[in-house]
Amino acid sequence: MPAADAPPISVVVPTFDRAAFVVRAVRSALAQTLAPAEVVVVDDASGDDTAAALAALGDPRVRLVRHPERRGGAAARNTGIDAARGAWLALLDSDDTWRPGKLEAQARAVRAAGLGPDDAWLCFTQTLARGRAVPRRAPRPGEAPGDYWLLDDNLVQTSTLVLPTRVARQLRFDAALPRHQDLDFFFRAMAAGLAPVFVPEALARWHDDAPGRIRLQADQRFSTRWVLALGDAVSPRARAAFRVKRLLPRAILEGDWRGAAAHWASARGAAPLRQRLAWLGVAARGLATALAGHARRRASRRP
Repeated sequence: MPAADAPPISVVVPTFDRAAFVVRAVRSALAQTLAPAEVVVVDDASGDDTAAALAALGDPRVRLVRHPERRGGAAARNTGIDAARGAWLALLDSDDTWRPGKLEAQARAVRAAGLGPDDAWLCFTQTLARGRAVPRRAPRPGEAPGDYWLLDDNLVQTSTLVLPTRVARQLRFDAALPRHQDLDFFFRAMAAGLAPVFVPEALARWHDDAPGRIRLQADQRFSTRWVLALGDAVSPRARAAFRVKRLLPRAILEGDWRGAAAHWASARGAAPLRQRLAWLGVAARGLATALAGHARRRASRRP
């Protein structure tokens, strides 16, 4: 199957009060060298001029679906998944953009992997986020998805995902989760045995200019209860990495020195000293970043 012969692709874009940003995202989808059949924008009860901004694009492939009341990003993605008419589904957040060859590169990668219309797979690319490309590598055969994420910080961005629409409808996003619906979706996809297809190119861009954007920071990106409840999706070594890299600096910031010591001690039997010291270096960098952020916020509040 050449890329040009890929099945029709539906792009799903959830949005809320980001008229200018969603137009930027939709333009990047419409500019793909492998043109999508449609771009389904799910407006989660915005109060701005999102509808008018999209109508001004004048492209019949753009289809707007509106929630009368706000239901959250996961529910908006599910609405888009249900509304999609294409055989393949691509996800794009309203504050991200794609490079023009993204969908074409993914269609070629799926073909190169020997996957057909009846197969279950999940294709993703790297994202350019704050000057670095993530994830850094493809999942290894048999690697637990939690280990792939936690041990090497291989963040898989929702805006890079392409998969069969029928598979997306089976998985769906968990709207009951207050956070981490994107990572939960990826973990469940891997646990369900979907073949991962990785394109090692930064074909999506994570922008940092939209108001209310969830930052790639430890205190907003990671939830202790969520990670520690992942069961077999996370090995003891990955749990230890999470505690040292993410929870230890948070404990220090909160003045919980006993907790910080407990996080460090918990890793003792899970990894050799060299590995634990490397994790501790990540924790130190995270702590320095958090302290610098606190200092900036205090300075901004001064008269």
